[in-house]
Amino acid sequence: MKDPQGREISQAVSMMFMTDANANIIGFVASDAFGPKPVPLTEASLVSGKFAVKIGSLGADYRADLSGNTLKGEWVQGAQRVPLTFTKR
Repeated sequence: MKDPQGREISQAVSMMFMTDANANIIGFVASDAFGPKPVPLTEASLVSGKFAVKIGSLGADYRADLSGNTLKGEWVQGAQRVPLTFTKR
């Protein structure tokens, strides 16, 4: 992502998720940019190595490929598209 002057910027983002008793994915995304509390995922799915989430309160989607401990994909929020990679710790 770039700032208005064209300089590269980065933002720490974390995602926490788990499955409930019915095997539904539930979770949250957190970043200082979103405020002090984690934001709940509205929808989440993992099918054949393809991971997708919606975060309704942010008007955002994230779609990624899962490979080992890494999700590599794209964050879309409004007209902005940003490559985003998550690595499990």
